[in-house]
Amino acid sequence: MCLNHAMRKLTLIILFLTSCAIDEKETDQQIEFIDIYTAINNKKKAFLSEFVTEVEYIPLETAAETFISENARFRVEDYIVVRNSGINRTPLILFDKKTGKFIRNIGKIGRGPDEYNIPAPYFYNELNKTFYTLDDTHREVKTFDTCGKYIESFKVPEWVEPSINRVTRFAYIEAYLNDSTYVCFTDNFNGQIKTKLVLFTRDQILKFFPNFLSW
Repeated sequence: MCLNHAMRKLTLIILFLTSCAIDEKETDQQIEFIDIYTAINNKKKAFLSEFVTEVEYIPLETAAETFISENARFRVEDYIVVRNSGINRTPLILFDKKTGKFIRNIGKIGRGPDEYNIPAPYFYNELNKTFYTLDDTHREVKTFDTCGKYIESFKVPEWVEPSINRVTRFAYIEAYLNDSTYVCFTDNFNGQIKTKLVLFTRDQILKFFPNFLSW
């Protein structure tokens, strides 16, 4: 009831700024109001044809080394990269963007100095064109270039989580703010963890964002 009441009163205000290159006389900025409550209660279908004029299907090569699991993640750049779901313990797979042909795996799964356990959830940083992977054994992040060449490893920062008997937790990469600042999401697996997000660099933890939710 409280949520519905709040949504009735909620209006999202978006300010569209005009380009700085436009003459000041033409910068008649306007505020557009969007009634979220009304929009939610008047849903309608949005068809793809309203946004695009052409769709291209690219079948990806099927082979033993190009196995794609359910819930895989795809990233399209100058190529197509696939990250299988974590339980499969498979490397990142690179495909040709035009033909769908298999190009290479990015690195290898294993415990060696240039091997990893699993790709990072958000595995590609477009700011520095680098792939990020996780080594649970050594608590490290291992990076690779687009040719699949190993670049470097670095230890992730850790913190003591007081809400679960002061257990030490590690800040693994979930997303990026830039090419050197990362974000870690903390799963509230027991309904009591008070940390939601952790902002960090490879050297230190910058900030904690609290979790206000329980089970």
